[in-house]
Amino acid sequence: IFRALGATFVFIMLAIIIQGMIRDGVTSWMPTFINDTYNLGTSISILSGVILPIFSIISFEVTSFIHKKWIQNELLCAGVIASVAAICSLLLTCLLGTSAIIAILLSALIVACMHGMNLILICMLPASFIRFGRVSMITGMLNFGTYIGSAISTYGMGKISDLFGWNAVI
Repeated sequence: IFRALGATFVFIMLAIIIQGMIRDGVTSWMPTFINDTYNLGTSISILSGVILPIFSIISFEVTSFIHKKWIQNELLCAGVIASVAAICSLLLTCLLGTSAIIAILLSALIVACMHGMNLILICMLPASFIRFGRVSMITGMLNFGTYIGSAISTYGMGKISDLFGWNAVI
């Protein structure tokens, strides 16, 4: 099966690992980022993380709608969603330090995009591999990639922040 998929599977897995890093990294580190950058205090910084799940829930509906109505190709759809996240990251970098509300909203949009990518790449894409008869195995392998990314981000983003600052993390 992996011989048949070749480089495509490797690139999909790499995208999923990166998606897991960003999704869980922003979720884990956003309160610290907000506290360090905007000095809002720990309790308000932690409370700011409440917005992330709200955006994430909405992202599932929006992603499903986009996939059904406009972009049926899962890889193209995931690429468009990743592009939106990249634009939000660029805006966050450019606007760093100006407004905590803007930083929280852009972070929430980035996490929402990563949840949307996860939905497309983990739940919808494997169905296109039905001809191999291993949809469950492919789904499991792809989902495993998300958790590799999550594990990397848990330590990695904090380390990058300590060494180079939040701008490097973003």
